[in-house]
Amino acid sequence: MLPLSTRFRIWLRLLLLQSTWSYRRMQTCGWLWAAMPGLSGSERRRADLLRQASTHFNTHPMLAPLIVGAALSELHRDPPDPDAAREHLTRWMGTFGALGDMLYWQGLSWCFAGASVLLWLAGGTHAVLALAAAWLVGEGWLRWWLLNRGIHQPENIAETMKLLAKPRIRRGLNNTGLATGLFGAGILVGQLATAEQDPLIATLLVATAALAGAWIGSRSLMRSAPIWFVLASGLAVAAAMTGG
Repeated sequence: MLPLSTRFRIWLRLLLLQSTWSYRRMQTCGWLWAAMPGLSGSERRRADLLRQASTHFNTHPMLAPLIVGAALSELHRDPPDPDAAREHLTRWMGTFGALGDMLYWQGLSWCFAGASVLLWLAGGTHAVLALAAAWLVGEGWLRWWLLNRGIHQPENIAETMKLLAKPRIRRGLNNTGLATGLFGAGILVGQLATAEQDPLIATLLVATAALAGAWIGSRSLMRSAPIWFVLASGLAVAAAMTGG
């Protein structure tokens, strides 16, 4: 439907979606700017078409390419259908905003933080930089895949949502992220406590980590035995380092 070079330009612009955020328009200016290369005709015609399709828009930046791609597919038809494009935006932005926040902040960010600590201890700065590069490549591929799926299969947004929101995937990612993050945090606290000369301060560091981990676990509804086992293991490593 759209040439590869055009889709690539849209993808690049969507990487800057959150940088266009404002209190008044949220991400509206960002998605309009990203969609411009995907429309044909004069600049005035494209602006008029986007004005008809424009609506208040705000969702998770990582999943936004799917919705913007679906809206673009409607605007690229002959004749264009701005009402259908606007319906895609208003119908799905809240759903994917909540889903993206849940997957990212309760899973992926914890995985990255915990893995960064472990790799830093094992391989130093180069290992952490390699992980960051892998993270950027993986997220970039996901955004590209979502954009193309939205453009070519706008009618399958619901199926994509069901795929990303599968309870097994969601719980597995959240549990893995929380476990990795807490375990890495426990080891990091152990390193800090070991370097601390005052035994009282070292003890306070470990105790604070234990309380924070328990609070995060209960607030995140991660009360299963494996999570608490991993938490206990991380704090045990911290305590062992302190004692050493």
